[in-house]
Amino acid sequence: MVALRDYDLGRFGGLWYLRNRTVPGAAEVPEPLVVAGLHRYVRHPLYSAAFLLLWGLVDGPFALATALWASAYFLIGTWFEERKLVRLYGEAYRAYRRRVPAFLPWKGRVETEGSG
Repeated sequence: MVALRDYDLGRFGGLWYLRNRTVPGAAEVPEPLVVAGLHRYVRHPLYSAAFLLLWGLVDGPFALATALWASAYFLIGTWFEERKLVRLYGEAYRAYRRRVPAFLPWKGRVETEGSG
């Protein structure tokens, strides 16, 4: 829930696109690159939370299989998402990616531009 504060929930849930579907070029307007909040610790806080839930609930073979397949799905999705973010934000995202880990906050809080 804390991580959701840093997202435009209209875009995240798709409502922004429905409201702006008749505005020419609206879909191409990128949202700002978020590097504050939990994004100072990990680049993908929602995926980190999903991993914790998936693996924390493993109590049998079906839950283990679910955690394995969902983890693979998230990892593959992250690869595609990161490629999109590099296309959208260029060097700003590359620099952010070099400083902040993807899922595990092993570097602690990282100061980034705009994280003030």
